[in-house]
Amino acid sequence: MTTLQAIIYADLGELETARELAERSLEMNTNLGQVILESWSINALAYVSKDELEGQRILDLCKKLGEAIDKTDNVVSRVYLGEAFIGGLLELGYVEEAQKEIEEITKKSDTLVSLSGIALAKTRST
Repeated sequence: MTTLQAIIYADLGELETARELAERSLEMNTNLGQVILESWSINALAYVSKDELEGQRILDLCKKLGEAIDKTDNVVSRVYLGEAFIGGLLELGYVEEAQKEIEEITKKSDTLVSLSGIALAKTRST
């Protein structure tokens, strides 16, 4: 809930409140140890910070979380995290790394779509 509130406040132009909510969301979700919730929080933090030139901090958070995600089979988190991570890479001028990440996320997205299709087919066959 706090994650979504951060994005809403950013869209309303209340960046200080949005930033506080995003930071709180990241802290809470990191403490929970839930990779997907943590990735959503990082995405929200990147969203509310996009005009504050904090690319290196966002990039560091995304790399740390990316390492955690890579230890799991959580495709959704990697795809969701991609927007913030690629934005951080591009903001810092790492175009080649951003291209590699886009390719990796595309592969993961294809896997996610395939898995969704398999699940749908299974539900229709029962």
